[in-house]
Amino acid sequence: MRFATGKQRIFLLKIHDVGEPAYEETWLRKNATLTAYEEDGIAELLIFKPSSGPLFYWPRFSDQP
Repeated sequence: MRFATGKQRIFLLKIHDVGEPAYEETWLRKNATLTAYEEDGIAELLIFKPSSGPLFYWPRFSDQP
């Protein structure tokens, strides 16, 4: 996804689910590495880093919208 290009980390804050997973979360789980997870009963924070290399780079990933 283009939003990730040039970033070292992506923070995904989940407040509530709406029936099916967000496309962005599915993409991150497929193309990145989950490095941290925190939950406080109200929200979930997931932190991802690129699976390879120091930065996310758009053409490297599959499932590009």
